Amino acid sequence: MAELRENREAEEKAAAAAVSVPTSIPSFAGYHLACKQHLVGRRRPSGREIDLQRRRLLHAARFFGNRGIRDVREITRESVAAYAEHLRAEVMSVPGPTGRRIARLSPATQRKYLGTLSNMLKRAKSMGIIKTNFVADLLERIE
Repeated sequence: MAELRENREAEEKAAAAAVSVPTSIPSFAGYHLACKQHLVGRRRPSGREIDLQRRRLLHAARFFGNRGIRDVREITRESVAAYAEHLRAEVMSVPGPTGRRIARLSPATQRKYLGTLSNMLKRAKSMGIIKTNFVADLLERIE
């Protein structure tokens, strides 16, 4: 099994090297979501799931872009910690029973944003673009 896994990872890295993959955060997010839409042999995410993930990844791209981090390879442990803190402090307008109200993101929603980013960085790591998925490390510590 380990040998098969190694062969599969080697094939994925070779395929990634053969195809020019963008490394800017928004472009890589688009590439990542396109790959998810064309999954074979696994449960393909619905259009709604892809739209939610796109919204979460664009939120992260905006956050990192506002701090001068434009490339997936520039994401650091410190920038991920700052993003997690930003999510804890984030307030959004949400629908309520008597109209819209301002509310903080729930811990579950924060995990969804971080989980979506982690999933994208997992793909970048498997392709050899980055060495460490700092979001996965953070999620392991907070769960």
